[in-house]
Amino acid sequence: MIDTGKAKEIDNRSVALLDELEGLLTNPRAKEIVANDWLHDGSLSVPSLDLILYLGIRMLTGDRFMIEISQMDRYSLIKNLLTQLRIETLEERRLSIPRVLRRLDCYRFLHTGKHTDPHIHEWLPIVWNFLYPDAKDDDAEANAIIAGKRAVSRGLIETMTLRAIFTLDHDRLKSLAEALKTIRHNKVLEPTVENRVIGEILRCLPYLNEELGKLPSRAELEYFIRELAAWSGEKEFPKRANPWSDAFHWLGYEADPRQCRIDKPVITKLARKVSEFTV
Repeated sequence: MIDTGKAKEIDNRSVALLDELEGLLTNPRAKEIVANDWLHDGSLSVPSLDLILYLGIRMLTGDRFMIEISQMDRYSLIKNLLTQLRIETLEERRLSIPRVLRRLDCYRFLHTGKHTDPHIHEWLPIVWNFLYPDAKDDDAEANAIIAGKRAVSRGLIETMTLRAIFTLDHDRLKSLAEALKTIRHNKVLEPTVENRVIGEILRCLPYLNEELGKLPSRAELEYFIRELAAWSGEKEFPKRANPWSDAFHWLGYEADPRQCRIDKPVITKLARKVSEFTV
């Protein structure tokens, strides 16, 4: 784990989100909260944006779950989600939360430029999944996955929009309009060099940590990210050190410095393995 900087922020958010999630799952009226009944019942709590996005990501990252969802009505879907979460142990839920928060931060940095709307990253993947849900094969199963993703995305858009209106959060409604404009005009949001490096570190760290069985050094992370970009045909990263040093400093990354020796063949093999599933 990272010990300082960004990790402390994620840890604080994780604690708050776990408390809120546990409160939801033990609440006998949990289904009503997820169904947005707090709009007309003041005794129900209004879910935080982190909780809404957490539940959404947990649903959108499983094709088998998508197939099941496509055959459910709204309340059956909510009941199924709550049942699946309640089956998990507290430790499983505790471990899932920082992974989801890092995924959200990763998306934010990879879609944030110098003049980017501050909340557009919250809407883009959800609106995109609603308009153009992905499926690999053109058959009944693929169509079920598409229907499931669209159903979940629709629910998330409704909940996030209603929450923004209910809390007078006009900035996030403006961000929704910006997300639609971006998708309509197929406008790629180029991140700054610094943001792209931070986003890639957040994206690659959990995988590399698990594969190496230890916290990767800065040199290992940088080499892996560069190799992954090369194998995937992505835009090359800058050679200069400043963006990398600034990113590690901002994240509070306390592992070995960028200059330490690494086992390049092992890192290259891992990068190639990942690229085969992402190209």
